Amino acid sequence: QNNKNLQIEAIADSITEQIIDNNMDIERIRNYPYAQPIIAISKHFGFKNYESDFSILGNAMEAYRNSSGMIAIDGDLIEKYNTDKILIINKMDSAKHQRFTIAHELGHYIFDFNEMKEYKYYDFYRTEDIYINDVERRASRFAAALLMPKDTFIERYNIIENKNYYEKINILSDEFQVSSTAVNRRVQELKELGILNDE
Repeated sequence: QNNKNLQIEAIADSITEQIIDNNMDIERIRNYPYAQPIIAISKHFGFKNYESDFSILGNAMEAYRNSSGMIAIDGDLIEKYNTDKILIINKMDSAKHQRFTIAHELGHYIFDFNEMKEYKYYDFYRTEDIYINDVERRASRFAAALLMPKDTFIERYNIIENKNYYEKINILSDEFQVSSTAVNRRVQELKELGILNDE
Protein backbone atom coordinates (compact mmCIF):
# COMPACT_ATOMS: atom_id res chain seq x y z
CA GLN A 1 0.00 0.00 0.00
CA ASN A 2 2.84 2.39 0.80
CA ASN A 3 4.28 1.85 -2.67
CA LYS A 4 0.95 2.87 -4.23
CA ASN A 5 0.80 5.94 -2.02
CA LEU A 6 4.36 6.90 -2.88
CA GLN A 7 3.45 6.56 -6.56
CA ILE A 8 0.56 8.99 -6.05
CA GLU A 9 2.98 11.41 -4.38
CA ALA A 10 5.40 11.09 -7.31
CA ILE A 11 2.70 11.79 -9.91
CA ALA A 12 1.49 14.85 -8.00
CA ASP A 13 5.07 16.08 -7.63
CA SER A 14 5.73 15.65 -11.35
CA ILE A 15 2.63 17.68 -12.22
CA THR A 16 3.78 20.45 -9.90
CA GLU A 17 7.24 20.38 -11.45
CA GLN A 18 6.15 20.21 -15.08
CA ILE A 19 3.14 22.51 -15.02
CA ILE A 20 3.86 25.00 -12.25
CA ASP A 21 7.59 25.22 -11.62
CA ASN A 22 8.53 25.24 -15.32
CA ASN A 23 5.74 27.49 -16.57
CA MET A 24 6.27 31.16 -15.96
CA ASP A 25 2.90 31.99 -17.53
CA ILE A 26 1.01 30.45 -14.61
CA GLU A 27 0.58 33.00 -11.85
CA ARG A 28 0.57 32.05 -8.22
CA ILE A 29 -2.49 32.96 -6.19
CA ARG A 30 -2.09 36.49 -4.87
CA ASN A 31 -1.25 36.62 -1.14
CA TYR A 32 -1.04 32.81 -0.97
CA PRO A 33 2.39 31.77 -2.32
CA TYR A 34 1.98 28.17 -1.13
CA ALA A 35 -1.47 27.63 -2.66
CA GLN A 36 -1.39 25.65 -5.86
CA PRO A 37 -3.15 27.38 -8.79
CA ILE A 38 -5.55 24.47 -9.24
CA ILE A 39 -7.73 26.13 -11.87
CA ALA A 40 -4.66 26.82 -14.01
CA ILE A 41 -3.62 23.19 -13.57
CA SER A 42 -7.06 21.97 -14.65
CA LYS A 43 -6.93 24.28 -17.69
CA HIS A 44 -3.54 22.81 -18.58
CA PHE A 45 -5.28 19.43 -18.89
CA GLY A 46 -7.90 20.97 -21.19
CA PHE A 47 -10.71 21.47 -18.68
CA LYS A 48 -13.09 24.40 -18.49
CA ASN A 49 -14.36 25.14 -14.99
CA TYR A 50 -17.89 26.15 -14.08
CA GLU A 51 -19.90 26.76 -10.93
CA SER A 52 -23.44 25.58 -10.36
CA ASP A 53 -25.98 25.18 -7.58
CA PHE A 54 -26.43 21.43 -7.29
CA SER A 55 -29.33 21.82 -4.87
CA ILE A 56 -31.65 22.80 -7.73
CA LEU A 57 -31.16 19.57 -9.67
CA GLY A 58 -34.43 17.97 -10.69
CA ASN A 59 -35.93 14.75 -9.36
CA ALA A 60 -34.20 12.66 -12.02
CA MET A 61 -30.85 13.72 -10.55
CA GLU A 62 -31.86 13.85 -6.89
CA ALA A 63 -28.99 11.56 -5.89
CA TYR A 64 -26.50 14.22 -7.00
CA ARG A 65 -27.99 17.20 -5.14
CA ASN A 66 -25.42 16.92 -2.34
CA SER A 67 -22.50 16.72 -4.74
CA SER A 68 -19.51 19.02 -4.45
CA GLY A 69 -18.68 18.73 -8.11
CA MET A 70 -18.52 16.66 -11.23
CA ILE A 71 -16.19 15.88 -14.07
CA ALA A 72 -17.44 15.26 -17.59
CA ILE A 73 -15.42 14.09 -20.57
CA ASP A 74 -17.57 13.71 -23.64
CA GLY A 75 -17.15 14.66 -27.29
CA ASP A 76 -20.77 15.80 -27.31
CA LEU A 77 -19.80 18.68 -24.99
CA ILE A 78 -17.69 20.42 -27.65
CA GLU A 79 -20.61 22.09 -29.41
CA LYS A 80 -21.80 23.76 -26.20
CA TYR A 81 -18.56 24.30 -24.27
CA ASN A 82 -15.83 24.37 -26.94
CA THR A 83 -14.09 21.53 -25.14
CA ASP A 84 -14.79 17.89 -24.41
CA LYS A 85 -13.67 18.29 -20.78
CA ILE A 86 -15.53 20.24 -18.10
CA LEU A 87 -15.46 20.48 -14.32
CA ILE A 88 -18.57 21.77 -12.56
CA ILE A 89 -18.13 22.84 -8.95
CA ASN A 90 -20.86 23.44 -6.37
CA LYS A 91 -20.96 27.20 -5.88
CA MET A 92 -22.44 26.75 -2.41
CA ASP A 93 -19.19 25.19 -1.13
CA SER A 94 -16.37 27.24 0.35
CA ALA A 95 -13.49 28.25 -1.92
CA LYS A 96 -11.15 25.89 -0.05
CA HIS A 97 -13.52 22.98 -0.54
CA GLN A 98 -14.01 23.87 -4.21
CA ARG A 99 -10.25 23.71 -4.73
CA PHE A 100 -10.11 20.23 -3.23
CA THR A 101 -13.03 19.14 -5.41
CA ILE A 102 -11.24 20.24 -8.59
CA ALA A 103 -8.08 18.41 -7.54
CA HIS A 104 -10.08 15.31 -6.58
CA GLU A 105 -11.79 15.19 -9.97
CA LEU A 106 -8.45 15.67 -11.72
CA GLY A 107 -7.33 12.61 -9.81
CA HIS A 108 -10.14 10.64 -11.43
CA TYR A 109 -9.10 11.99 -14.83
CA ILE A 110 -5.46 10.99 -14.35
CA PHE A 111 -6.03 7.59 -12.76
CA ASP A 112 -9.45 6.38 -13.89
CA PHE A 113 -10.13 7.71 -17.39
CA ASN A 114 -8.59 5.67 -20.22
CA GLU A 115 -8.84 7.75 -23.37
CA MET A 116 -7.66 4.80 -25.46
CA LYS A 117 -10.72 2.78 -24.44
CA GLU A 118 -13.37 5.28 -23.35
CA TYR A 119 -15.24 7.92 -25.29
CA LYS A 120 -17.08 9.32 -22.29
CA TYR A 121 -16.39 9.65 -18.59
CA TYR A 122 -18.58 11.17 -15.87
CA ASP A 123 -18.07 11.29 -12.11
CA PHE A 124 -19.89 13.10 -9.32
CA TYR A 125 -17.98 13.84 -6.13
CA ARG A 126 -19.76 13.87 -2.79
CA THR A 127 -17.72 14.77 0.27
CA GLU A 128 -19.19 11.93 2.32
CA ASP A 129 -17.88 9.45 -0.28
CA ILE A 130 -14.31 10.70 0.06
CA TYR A 131 -12.97 7.37 1.35
CA ILE A 132 -15.81 5.04 0.34
CA ASN A 133 -13.60 2.80 -1.82
CA ASP A 134 -10.08 2.55 -3.22
CA VAL A 135 -10.91 4.68 -6.28
CA GLU A 136 -12.23 7.55 -4.15
CA ARG A 137 -9.39 7.20 -1.63
CA ARG A 138 -6.83 7.43 -4.42
CA ALA A 139 -8.48 10.53 -5.94
CA SER A 140 -8.59 12.20 -2.53
CA ARG A 141 -5.01 11.28 -1.71
CA PHE A 142 -3.92 12.65 -5.07
CA ALA A 143 -5.86 15.87 -4.44
CA ALA A 144 -4.10 16.35 -1.10
CA ALA A 145 -0.68 15.62 -2.63
CA LEU A 146 -1.31 18.05 -5.48
CA LEU A 147 -2.64 20.87 -3.30
CA MET A 148 -0.09 20.33 -0.53
CA PRO A 149 3.17 19.18 -2.21
CA LYS A 150 5.02 17.10 0.33
CA ASP A 151 8.37 18.91 0.38
CA THR A 152 6.84 22.37 0.72
CA PHE A 153 4.20 21.13 3.15
CA ILE A 154 6.74 19.46 5.43
CA GLU A 155 8.94 22.56 5.34
CA ARG A 156 6.02 24.80 6.31
CA TYR A 157 4.81 22.34 8.95
CA ASN A 158 8.23 22.22 10.60
CA ILE A 159 8.85 25.96 10.44
CA ILE A 160 5.75 26.88 12.46
CA GLU A 161 6.84 27.05 16.09
CA ASN A 162 5.23 27.96 19.40
CA LYS A 163 1.79 26.88 18.23
CA ASN A 164 -0.31 23.93 19.32
CA TYR A 165 -1.30 21.33 16.75
CA TYR A 166 -4.68 22.86 15.92
CA GLU A 167 -3.23 26.36 15.52
CA LYS A 168 -0.62 24.89 13.20
CA ILE A 169 -3.31 23.13 11.15
CA ASN A 170 -5.27 26.38 10.80
CA ILE A 171 -2.18 28.29 9.67
CA LEU A 172 -1.42 25.65 7.04
CA SER A 173 -5.07 25.66 5.97
CA ASP A 174 -4.76 29.36 5.13
CA GLU A 175 -1.32 29.05 3.56
CA PHE A 176 -2.32 26.23 1.20
CA GLN A 177 -5.96 27.36 0.83
CA VAL A 178 -7.45 24.00 1.74
CA SER A 179 -9.73 23.02 4.60
CA SER A 180 -8.31 22.24 8.04
CA THR A 181 -9.79 18.74 7.64
CA ALA A 182 -7.70 18.23 4.49
CA VAL A 183 -4.57 19.54 6.23
CA ASN A 184 -5.07 17.22 9.19
CA ARG A 185 -5.53 14.26 6.84
CA ARG A 186 -2.40 15.27 4.90
CA VAL A 187 -0.36 15.30 8.11
CA GLN A 188 -1.58 11.79 8.94
CA GLU A 189 -0.82 10.52 5.42
CA LEU A 190 2.73 11.85 5.49
CA LYS A 191 3.28 10.40 8.96
CA GLU A 192 2.08 7.02 7.71
CA LEU A 193 4.66 7.23 4.91
CA GLY A 194 7.35 8.00 7.49
CA ILE A 195 8.33 11.31 5.92
CA LEU A 196 6.84 13.65 8.53
CA ASN A 197 7.36 13.50 12.25
CA ASP A 198 7.02 15.84 15.17
CA GLU A 199 10.38 15.02 16.68
